Amino acid sequence: MNEMPSFSTKILIEIRDEMKGMRDEMKGMRSDIQATNERLDATREELSGRLDLVARRQVESEVRLATELVAVTSAVKQLTQVYRDISFTR
Repeated sequence: MNEMPSFSTKILIEIRDEMKGMRDEMKGMRSDIQATNERLDATREELSGRLDLVARRQVESEVRLATELVAVTSAVKQLTQVYRDISFTR
């Protein structure tokens, strides 16, 4: 009963031990992947918020530009009318 393990048994024991080590490594990798996913989720949420802010600022800017364009158009019309009035009085 106290026989020496056979060569095949030794190889199988080594394979089993290596598999245990690989399982431990995989657990560590899963933990790293989970941490990476959490960081990616946080980054995505932050970027989403920033994108919303940029979009809102762009709309505000476009509204200001449109308002100023209307004011410039009105000023050009007034200047055109003043020029016509001056031209007719000469």
